[in-house]
Amino acid sequence: GGTGAAALRLLKREVYKQLEPDNGDGEIPEYRNIKFLLLDSDDGGLPKGQERDYSDLDVDTELFNLYVPNMNAHFVKGTFNNKKQFDWLNRGIKPEDAGKGANGVRQIGRYQLFIYAQSLRNKLETIINSALEGQNEITIHIFAGISGGTGSGCFLDTCYIVRDILAEMNRSDSLVCGYFFLPDVNLANPELSELKKIGIKINGYAALKELDYVMQLHEREDWFEQSYGSFSIKTQEAPVRLCYLLSATDAQGRNVVNGYDYAINVAVSH
Repeated sequence: GGTGAAALRLLKREVYKQLEPDNGDGEIPEYRNIKFLLLDSDDGGLPKGQERDYSDLDVDTELFNLYVPNMNAHFVKGTFNNKKQFDWLNRGIKPEDAGKGANGVRQIGRYQLFIYAQSLRNKLETIINSALEGQNEITIHIFAGISGGTGSGCFLDTCYIVRDILAEMNRSDSLVCGYFFLPDVNLANPELSELKKIGIKINGYAALKELDYVMQLHEREDWFEQSYGSFSIKTQEAPVRLCYLLSATDAQGRNVVNGYDYAINVAVSH
């Protein structure tokens, strides 16, 4: 989503600034075992062509676009009817105003991921295998805002798909870290309308309730069980092994100046 995109773009720039590349003094630095992938339901505002600097995300290779064209037709025609993977979907949603994003609607964001679930899984498998080339271990870092539509709707499924891929590769012990931006990060934007603020609070509350539950599946003696159409996941594992919640407030609970940028920088520097 948009907040995850901001964090990922900054992270890549910092990698190119601070880490010595594998190709020494090559004209464009190369990092064979560091890979980036942005999941968003638009192009994430990424620069294209000559506008793009090599340290920014590549819209052609580092973006998985979740945008579903003419999504309103899916709801009019009932494309999802009688499909087990969409049992959770509220049929009364009106997606026509979503544009190229999820317009702050979590179920629209999640629906888009489910449409591309197998392609996304294939892409993630390719990237993980590429990052592992010549290496014995891998660490995966997942950034997501949990108060909008795309990030909040997709973050848990993305984590579980990643962990399922690792399990199939016999790498269940790999470290998967989640960096999730709390509602106050997005609320730090002074230009938000009151309606948007309400939506951010509602989405954030729902996402945190879900996250709190699945982080304790063993203790609750429950399972995460979900069909994605061409594959299914059933596990008692948490979505991530290390979970970081990023806030726009300091240790005393006071709002930080430029709280959005502050939280993004905290996540990246960590």
